[in-house]
This record gives sequence, structure tokens and C-alpha cells, in this order.
Amino acid sequence: KKQLFLARDRVGKKPLKFFHGPDFFVFASELKAILKDPAVKKEPDFEAIHHYLTFQYAPTPLTGFRGIQKLPPAHYAIVGQDGSCLIKRYWQLDYSEKWDLSEKEWQKKIMEKLEESVKLRLISDVPLGAFLSGGVDSSAVVGLMAKISPRPVKTFTIGFEEQSHNEIPYARKVAKLFKTEHAELVAKPDAVEILPELARQYEEPYADSSALPSWYLAALTKKYVTVALCGDGGDENFGGYTRYNAYKIFYNFHRLPKILREKFLPKIIEILVKSFYHRLRKEKLLRFVKEIGQNPQRSYLELVSYFNSEQKNRLWTEGFKSRLANTDSFKILEPKFQEAENYNYLDQVFYADFNTYLPDDLLVKMDIAAMSHGLESRSPLLDHEFLELTAKIPASLKIKGQAKKYIFKKALVGFLPADILRRTKKGFGVPLERWFKNELKDYLRSILLSEKSVKRGLFKKEEVARLIEAHGRGKANYAHHLWALLTLEHWFRNYFD
Repeated sequence: KKQLFLARDRVGKKPLKFFHGPDFFVFASELKAILKDPAVKKEPDFEAIHHYLTFQYAPTPLTGFRGIQKLPPAHYAIVGQDGSCLIKRYWQLDYSEKWDLSEKEWQKKIMEKLEESVKLRLISDVPLGAFLSGGVDSSAVVGLMAKISPRPVKTFTIGFEEQSHNEIPYARKVAKLFKTEHAELVAKPDAVEILPELARQYEEPYADSSALPSWYLAALTKKYVTVALCGDGGDENFGGYTRYNAYKIFYNFHRLPKILREKFLPKIIEILVKSFYHRLRKEKLLRFVKEIGQNPQRSYLELVSYFNSEQKNRLWTEGFKSRLANTDSFKILEPKFQEAENYNYLDQVFYADFNTYLPDDLLVKMDIAAMSHGLESRSPLLDHEFLELTAKIPASLKIKGQAKKYIFKKALVGFLPADILRRTKKGFGVPLERWFKNELKDYLRSILLSEKSVKRGLFKKEEVARLIEAHGRGKANYAHHLWALLTLEHWFRNYFD
């Protein structure tokens, strides 16, 4: 047929990027390869940068480079000799069919299918291990690996000196329980020396700070094995994020009579918040109160945003604003909610995250960290048959009351220790708040307030300085905002300077 056929895996574990020129078509798994073609003009995409500062990543199909696109997960492309390019979806996770099973029956099905998923990913002719954070998902995967494997499992963990972010004690407990061969690494503030290299390898604007420990974890792991299993996908499968509880509040709030919704309840909550909460927590809660009056989906966007609409308006220069022409990041999420409009309201938000946050952030993080070190990462919780099974679980069994991942944790009772099942999710979090107040404050100023950075004309120097100063004095926690600006500046320096 003289056609080019391209396809990407169902979930988006692996990248596929392309540039469609007037009389040529370039594709690769690495954007850096596409940039080697002299016919591809290298220009920043300011719409992608706007969305990046909302989500911490460039949402599909954007990449941060004008004209270079990502093929969405579960899609194929057919490129014809006439220059046509047809892109079509071939698989979709369906939440519409729910099975009426007892909790015991669900627990049994979950464990049987997950064990099968782990077993499939243990097929390898090279040394194999697992990333272990000590959280529910990675611990479940390691436990099943230990059950199946005739040899001790090799496990790898990264931690921090700051106890608030250190997961090593939990990982040690799981490693001891399942008798693994365990290795650890402690990351310190000087770990950010690799930021220029991270910006180069991640290729697109990317601000998930857990990429930093993931990078070092992959480097450690590669010393011992060539393939590593991980726990990615558990939160999307079973409703593991706190923001899902917030979405429940948004949704139920909007079912109240309009007069209550618009006049009285927000005022009552605001008074309570101002009266009783510590100032740092208060700022977050006041933002929650402000968003509660909007429609639930818009509220959800504002809650998950790094820079919300108000913060962007203060930060953007007039020149940058004029380039954006009223670009709205809600247009990224809105179609996903529309595609899922016939699902339960919680399944709608699971579907939205599964099609945005999971492939564009989480899977990018681990794939690039691993492959940059010649390491292959495998995700049993993202096995497509396992995903199709978990989509049939009623949302009320995933989040029961305020209990997240309810049915998954019930399935793991007796298999994992109770304190592992009860512990607060961290997921390789980085102690940026403390680092930016102390060891990295001068480094932050030297990059973000440099002449080179200011001359880009994107952000007001005085507003960036205010964010750094307010954070340093403990007036507010702007750690993730500052990290997003820092990684963006390193991306510009790598690809455009």
C-alpha cells in the first residue's frame, strides 16, 4: 500500500514522537533524534509552556517544540504517500460495565490477576529486580515476585536525610519480610547538580521533582540488574490520590441547592479556615474554598494545577500573555471528562488521569530515568488485562468514605504488614521545601534571576524574586512552583541557547 504504519502501546509506557513536514515525515522514540534532521526547525511552543506550568508536563500531543507531536497512547497513525496522516484510537479503557461481586470475591480476583501480571513480567534472560518505595503498590509487587521467584528478589530504594521524606525504613521492613537482596541510596541537596542532564534527557519541559530520585535509583539499580519491576499504576487503578477525595466534595457540593452553594457554605468554611488553621495550611484550604464554587471539573483542574490562573496572571509578562491568546488548560482535561460523561463521577476523574497524568507524567518519569541508564522498567499494575478488570470494580469499593484504595488494601491484608497498608503515600517525594529555604536558595536565585533567564521575556523578574523570598521566609510553600521554573530554564539552556 506504500503506507507508513505507526502505533503506540495501550497505556503510553513508551514514547513515540513525530514531525509532519510539507513533504516529509520524521518519527522516533526520542525527540532528540528528530531535532537532528536539519529540515525540522527548532522553536519553543509557548502554548505547551503555558500548559506545562499548569500540569508540570507538556500534555499530549504537545512536546514543547512547535510542530513536534506525541502520538497518543492506544493510537495508531497511517501516513500516506500523498502526505496524509490518519490518527486513530485502537483501544480504550471502559468503566461502564461493573461486576456485582462481594468484597471477598473482588479481593480474590485482584490478587489472582495481579500475580499473573507479575509472573508474565518475570520472563527474562537477564538479571531482574524491583524498585521498592515501601508503599502499598511496590510492596505488593515485590511480595508477589518473592512468592513466584525461586531466587531472592533484588530490591532497590532511594531515601533522604529528611525523615519527612525518607521511605527507607518502610522499604527495609518489606525487604526483610520477603527476604530480598536489598540496596539503598540516600539523596542529598547536591543531587540537583544533574539538573542540566535531566533537562536534556527528558527532552520536553518536565517538572515532576521525583524524576530526580528516580534517576539516581535507576543508576543504582543498573549496577545489579537489567530489568526492574515497579508499582506504577496502582493509584490510577484503585483511586489512591487525595485529590479524588477533594473531587468527591466538589461533586457533592454542586448537588446542593443553588442558594446554599453560592452564598452561605463557602462563607462558613472560609471563616472556619481563617480562624483555626496554621497559615501554611490555611493558604491551601482557602484555595480549596475559592474553587468549590466552580463546576467540579474546573475545580479539579485548579486543585491539581502547579500555577493556577491567578498565579499565572501575576507571573506572565505582557509579552508572554499576548502570545497565549486566552489559552486555557481546562481544554486539556475537558475532552477527557466528556469522553467519560456516561461513567460514575469518580470513574470520570480516574479516566481523565489515566489518559493525561499517567502517560504524560508518571510513565515518562520512570521510562526516561530507566532507559537513560540502559535499564528496562516493567509495570505489572498496568497490564492491560489487569486494568480491564479493575475498571469493572465499582468506584464505591475503590474509595469508600474517605478511605482510598479500599478494596486493594483489603485484598492485601495478611500479605503486607498493617503499617505499610496504613501509611501516608509519599512516592519518592523530594524535600524541596527545605532545600530551597537553605542549601539551594542561592542556586535558585543564580539561575532564575540571571540576565539570561530574565531576557527570555516570559516571567516578571520581580514576581519570581517574590516567590523565592516568600518561600525562603516561610510565608508560603512555593517549592514546586520554583522547581517548575528552574527545570524550564534548564530546558531552554539545553535546547535553545
